[in-house]
Formats: sequence, structure tokens, C-alpha cells
Amino acid sequence: MSSGIKANGPTADAVWGSLTSLNVNWKAITFGRNKAEVALSRSAIERANADYLQELFRHQVRVADAYLMTLIIDQTVNVQAANLARIEAFRTVMQANTRSGRRPGVDSVLADAEQAKARLLLIESRRMAQQQRVQLGEWLGLPGQAFRLDTTTFRTSLPPNFPFIAEKLVNHPVLVYYRRQIDVSQARTEAIRKSYLPSISLNGSFWARGSGINDNLTPEGNFIYNSSLGAGLPFRIANYFVGVSTLWRFSDVFRTRQETKAQALRTQADQYQYDQEVLRIQAQQQTADLQIQTAYEAAQQAPIQLGAAQAAYNQAQARYRAGLSNIYEFTQAFTLLNRAEIDQFVTTNNVWRSFLLKSAAEGDLTDFIKLTTK
Repeated sequence: MSSGIKANGPTADAVWGSLTSLNVNWKAITFGRNKAEVALSRSAIERANADYLQELFRHQVRVADAYLMTLIIDQTVNVQAANLARIEAFRTVMQANTRSGRRPGVDSVLADAEQAKARLLLIESRRMAQQQRVQLGEWLGLPGQAFRLDTTTFRTSLPPNFPFIAEKLVNHPVLVYYRRQIDVSQARTEAIRKSYLPSISLNGSFWARGSGINDNLTPEGNFIYNSSLGAGLPFRIANYFVGVSTLWRFSDVFRTRQETKAQALRTQADQYQYDQEVLRIQAQQQTADLQIQTAYEAAQQAPIQLGAAQAAYNQAQARYRAGLSNIYEFTQAFTLLNRAEIDQFVTTNNVWRSFLLKSAAEGDLTDFIKLTTK
């Protein structure tokens, strides 16, 4: 609302009024500045998406490796439980032989020590298995939930080897991310280089006003007031402006030159980082092939070791019962058999982990997943 002044003095009469304005400024010509800034924004979006994909790939590799580790530790629990049952059966026989006087009392004491040792190994393996399951559940997004592991695929068979595909290296998620980083640096260099260029803008402005005070005066020279809303809100006078403006900061020329040089050096550093990642991944591929070769060799020797350990255990047990050896030789056979049983599935699992490393170096888990589903 507004009030007016009469010719013969002020008044408290109130009327409605309105006022509106519209200003438009459009940079019609920027000499490539806007395109460079849009290209920079798009490059940043592509880099963020590549960063998400490379982190997702890293997480998939971590989860797969944690799954294989969980299988190893779970199987260790089973082996230690079987080892404890074997030692407890031996201890029961030993106690009977000691009470009957067929064996010295020290044999019974050593059997008790072996039983305690086997229980400690079982307790420790269970702790590690529970801890590993908690970690795996966290990475799977299933904290505190029970899940069943596939123990047949990774224990009974060895996967066949597959060659590296050189074309896949270009699409490695990590390398894609570093290439997007280079694209962002190059786009930022171009945006900085064009930031000093002038811009030509089209400007427009519209202004309108309404009032409940009439343009005419009374015969006495006073204003004519109309306090109704319909009289004060409609526009009674308007004006507009249209023009062209140019903005050019001449002093920015020297500053942008130095910033462009600095950004070009950052782009070069990003390129060096990309080259370093290529070398690292290529070295990882060679390491994966070496690990697969040694893992295969170890997996082929593990059954031989297990068979020899079982034969040594049976012979040591027979010799001990016949009184041809002491308890130390028998307990050594226990330890050897326990170690061989663990090595049997650890070496097989290491082959699978080596193939996982190879797929991770290749940047694609498709081949590894195909091996697990055969």
C-alpha cells in the first residue's frame, strides 16, 4: 500500500499499488567458453562414473578372495576336528595300556599334551573361521546373517588355464578411470585457456507499475485516491530496455597463460600416472601366470604328500602297537598327517586364488566366473 501528499498537507489515506520488473541477460557469443565448460563438466561426470566402476571391480575381487579364504579356514576347522578325534581315540587306547602296565606313564602324559594341542588348534581355527565369515558378511552386505559356502567346486577340481586377452587391457576399470582423469585435465586446460576470451551478451529489461492514486487532481489540487484492490494492482505505466553488452577482462590474459601452463603440467603428470598403472598391471599379469604355474605344481604334489603321510601314520601306529617304536615317532606322524591334510585343500584353493588374481589383472572376472559355474 502507499500514501500520498495533498496540496494542502499530508493525508493518512491508503491505496494499493504494484511494481514488477524482469531482467534478462543472455551470453549470446562466448567464443567457445561455454562449450569448454560444458565439456569439462561432462568429463567430470564420466570420470566419476569410471571411479565408481573401478571401485566396484576392486570390491568384487576383494569379496571373491575373501570367499576363497573363508573356504580354506572352514576346511581347516574340519581337519582340526578330525585330528582331535584321532588323537582322542589314540589317548583312550594309551590310557588303557598305561593302566595295564604295557606302556610307561610318560606315554599317557604325552598323549594328554597332544590332545590339548589339538584342542588349541581347533579353537584357534574356529575363531579364525568366525572372524573370516564376519568379514565376508560385511563385504557381502549381509552382516550377522548365515550363508552357506560351496565347498565342492573349489576342493575337488582344478580349473583349466586361460590365456590373457590383450584387448581387455584397454578396458581395465582402473585404466579407464585414469584415462578419464586425463580427459578431465585436458578439458580443464581448454576451459582455462578460453576463460579470458570476451563475451557478448544480449540484455533486456521490462518494468511496470500500478497505483490506486489517479493521475488527475481534484479542482482543489488534491490527489484522487481509490482504495480498492482492483484499482491499485493493474499496471498503469510500463517501460522496457534492450541492449548489447561486451565483457572482456584484458588483465586476465597473462594470468590464464600461466594457469594453462600449470594445468598442462598436471595433465602430463596424469599421463605418467596412467603409464605407471599400465606397467603395474602388466607386471601383475606376469605375476599371476607365475603363481598359477607354481600353484599347479604344488597342487600336483599335495596328493603325493598326503598319501605318504597317511602311509607313514599307519606304519608308525603299527610299529608303536608292536612295541618297535616310541611315542615320539608316533606323535611326529600325527603332526605330519595333519599338515598334509591341510596342504591338500590349501594348494587346490591357491590355484583358484591365482586364477582370481589373473582375472583381476585382466580387468574382467568373466573367465573366472565361468570356471566356477562349470
